[in-house]
Amino acid sequence: MTHFKHINQNGTRVTMGTNEYIEEQFNIAKNDITVFCGNNIRNNTIAAYQKAMDLVMMGFDHTLVLNTSTNQRWALKEARALNPVVIGDDPNEHLVTVKGFACGDLCNHFDQIKSLIERHNMKLLIINSWEFTSSTPRYKDKLLFQLRCLIEQYDISVLIYAESTNISSNDVGRTTRGALGKLSAVAAKIMHVETDETRMAERGKSDVSEAVSVPKAIPPKPEKSTKFVGTDGKIPQVITAKPKKENFLPWKKEYIQKPKQPAEVFVKERELEMA
Repeated sequence: MTHFKHINQNGTRVTMGTNEYIEEQFNIAKNDITVFCGNNIRNNTIAAYQKAMDLVMMGFDHTLVLNTSTNQRWALKEARALNPVVIGDDPNEHLVTVKGFACGDLCNHFDQIKSLIERHNMKLLIINSWEFTSSTPRYKDKLLFQLRCLIEQYDISVLIYAESTNISSNDVGRTTRGALGKLSAVAAKIMHVETDETRMAERGKSDVSEAVSVPKAIPPKPEKSTKFVGTDGKIPQVITAKPKKENFLPWKKEYIQKPKQPAEVFVKERELEMA
């Protein structure tokens, strides 16, 4: 069996088998069900593609990804944007095969899925948007038992991505309310997509988009002092003179107004001046 050397959190180098190494590094349960919870369906789809590529590089010969909610054309476009050589819709040409089942009855297509897995010897099955796989609770229960039988028969690992933020690893082994329901009771691991992305980033294989740089807060400019400092280092007191008010003295000559004269008197005085 192939072994890998790994440095644990204490800084000591340990040797692990292939299954143990994969489970430790990728947060999955080999030959069992692992649930990844996220808060956005499309982000979960892209994270599932990146997870499939990383696991194929670690030895999974063939992987099947089932999309149950998003548009298949968009899903294929995002898959090919990561690596058009590895990911595609043709199992004969691509190591990661993407298929779409958006009718809410995935359990009714399970024979087709099972035949595809058996024909191409697939060892990893990824299901996107668990909440859209089944339109009725009866379909969801049927699909859950079909997955359990598939794992027992083909030793396949199943990763399920779901939109849920109120589920944690403490819910493993018990039925929960919401989209997961009985799935959390049979799952071996429940992880969050954000936690998984953080671990991938530490290994240099992050599947998150470019981080948005938060601008640093600009400190306020110091106010310029308008005070005058004297030679002795003290601020002298500046006394500003108030504008003088003009004293109005009604008895002064320039303020005395002449009484108005009648128009006739004014005309006679004007004629005398002209003569």
